[in-house]
Amino acid sequence: MTKMIKNKIMSIEYSERKAFWYLALLAAAFSGFYIYFVNGAIINVVERQKTEKEIISVNSRISDLESSYFSLNGKINLDYAYSLGFVKAGKEKYVYRKSLSANLSLNHVR
Repeated sequence: MTKMIKNKIMSIEYSERKAFWYLALLAAAFSGFYIYFVNGAIINVVERQKTEKEIISVNSRISDLESSYFSLNGKINLDYAYSLGFVKAGKEKYVYRKSLSANLSLNHVR
């Protein structure tokens, strides 16, 4: 049986054999591209799942930190500050500086 197939293949003309090998090569190339892109898609899906799990973990941590913040924020008041040794400031003094932009102008020509 295989000898008969081999004889039939050999009897095909050169141009037809050439066309057959080009088509076989094209099919192999498309198969390779298909495998490459499917593999890339699978890797992207796995990475997305890992990222989603990490996002869930980070969101949980943020929620815990927010609840800690709100519970600690309720404890801070003026009496608590005094107990830590803070004192009320005396008269407030402010320092200011006159702006120099009024003296510098490109509109004034001498």
